[in-house]
Amino acid sequence: MSAARDVTARSPAAPRFAALRNRDCRPYLFGAAMAMMADNIEHVITYWVLWERFHSPALAGFQVISHWVPFLLFSVYSGALADRFDCRRVIQVGQALFMIVSATWGVLLLTGPWRSGPRACCWCSTGSPDASGARPSS
Repeated sequence: MSAARDVTARSPAAPRFAALRNRDCRPYLFGAAMAMMADNIEHVITYWVLWERFHSPALAGFQVISHWVPFLLFSVYSGALADRFDCRRVIQVGQALFMIVSATWGVLLLTGPWRSGPRACCWCSTGSPDASGARPSS
């Protein structure tokens, strides 16, 4: 029994944070952190602008629900896509969708067409990029 302990005690320990020594891991982690930060900033800005324009708790609640319901519904299908296709491509498509939706939000906020159709479409579409890879978890 003591011989087994001696063998395990002498085996070299795995280096700490070994993934960070991989040259491809650091840019990926940096990009993923930037994407998550941009997503959270986009949430804060849109919620704040919505509150400043309308002062409606019901509308703010609709915005939160219309973001997270598509996220929850499409996450399973995005996982199936990631299993079937290259995960990097799925993440890139998710990032492209996220950029398109964010740019659309920027145009809507700057030009001010506050009809309910474009707003509801943008709010519902913000959950889709998150589900398809804007927040990569792998």
